[in-house]
Amino acid sequence: MLVARAYDRVMRIADLELDPDWHAVSRGGRQITLTRIQFQLLALLAKHVNQVVGYDELVAEAWGHADEQSPSSLVKSHISRLRRKLGLARLGPLVIKASPGQGYMLRLRATS
Repeated sequence: MLVARAYDRVMRIADLELDPDWHAVSRGGRQITLTRIQFQLLALLAKHVNQVVGYDELVAEAWGHADEQSPSSLVKSHISRLRRKLGLARLGPLVIKASPGQGYMLRLRATS
């Protein structure tokens, strides 16, 4: 199983690559254009692979609203668009999984 690793500044998780300095994302060698908010959400999830990241933390990172209660629907709509752009299948090795009432996780499943 390939887990998040950093070479210089680039984060690699399976076939997903994130470059935080350039706000660049690619999957399987194909460049993907994300909004600033989508990139911030993905970068935070990537830092915590296989761990649930709470709604409040996601909102604070992407929108800068520290200590504010934000509706989960705000995060949900951005995560939905992010999944589509990344082409993440529900049963694939890499998914963004909802944890109802808590937040989301970028889950890397072991491949056999």
